[in-house]
Amino acid sequence: MTTPSAPIALLHTSPVHVATFDHLLDSALPDWPRVHLVDESLLADARRHGLDEALARRLDARLDQLASGSPAVIVCTCSTIGPLAESAAHRYPVIRVDRPMAEAAIAIASRAAGTVGVAAALESTIAPTLDLLADVAGHGATPLLTGRVEAIPCFHSWPAFERGDMDAYGQAIAGAIRPVADRCAVIVLAQASMAVARPFLRDVTVPILDSPTLLVEAVVSRLRDG
Repeated sequence: MTTPSAPIALLHTSPVHVATFDHLLDSALPDWPRVHLVDESLLADARRHGLDEALARRLDARLDQLASGSPAVIVCTCSTIGPLAESAAHRYPVIRVDRPMAEAAIAIASRAAGTVGVAAALESTIAPTLDLLADVAGHGATPLLTGRVEAIPCFHSWPAFERGDMDAYGQAIAGAIRPVADRCAVIVLAQASMAVARPFLRDVTVPILDSPTLLVEAVVSRLRDG
């Protein structure tokens, strides 16, 4: 396994993710050093202007900042800017938060010949998530059939997140998912923050995947193999 002297670096677009990933990493890799960097403006600009060249340059500057500490891995925990972060993987040891989740979802949906439900609290997250699922499906032994993905908008939940009411946020997400859950073979929570909805969906029998849990499992595997 890679030496623990090389930290895990995490780039966030909300401070709420610091505690989420600290909790998971404390359980999985309790002695491994980590570095958090929060830049809320990256998501704000992505929502306003899309994933343009100006945003790519600013993201590169943040990745440079994290890379200066010689991390074992850099995690981008924002699904909206994930494609930009991943496009820099040839220069940085970066992994986007939702790729392990997408890989797990495609595996489940392929076995069941069913639909992937994509629950998103921000409209800006839907397209990157659908593109990621298509990319993963296209590289699999059993490609996901066109039309087997269903968006589940949870946009009404976002104001609760912005005011820091995570219970209301989770309940609103669950309320959007529950009526359509039985149409899906698996449901992905497209943003890391949406993991708070899981306690409110215990009655749903369809597999529901969140990105933080699967990302930390992938990081542990990468560090072990490294």
